[in-house]
Amino acid sequence: MTASREPTDDEVKAVAALQRVAKRWPKSLTLLSMAGSLCVVYTDEASLDRDQDRSPDMVQWYVDGIPNDGGDW
Repeated sequence: MTASREPTDDEVKAVAALQRVAKRWPKSLTLLSMAGSLCVVYTDEASLDRDQDRSPDMVQWYVDGIPNDGGDW
């Protein structure tokens, strides 16, 4: 990865914290970014065929405070 600037100490700590969470993240849960909201759903519900509509009803939790974007590159 090529960074456009050097990360701050707080940014390095935040990413390290996410990496620690990822190591113990339950396989039963999936993070989705939907309409600018970071959402947690059960993995079996997240595996819906992309042609099917995803519904806000499948969201179990919202994670506030982390900017995110669900778009592809």
